[in-house]
Amino acid sequence: MRAQGKGHKERIVPLGESARLWVERYFAESRPKVKRAGTSLYVFLSPRGGPLTRQAVFKLVRRYARVAGIDKRVSPHK
Repeated sequence: MRAQGKGHKERIVPLGESARLWVERYFAESRPKVKRAGTSLYVFLSPRGGPLTRQAVFKLVRRYARVAGIDKRVSPHK
């Protein structure tokens, strides 16, 4: 998968078969429910249709870790 990072630098990111299937499912099922999703160049969007911020990802990871009963400090990098 090609991804654009900081400074508009393009990177090639390995994407396994399982991850590819989940991304395809996201595009088919979840993304159409987001406002302005069809006009965005970003893959993962906030509920309002903007790009998902790093802070939002951090909050999601912490929330789901708590639900899973993981008490240790977690981050998207772990």
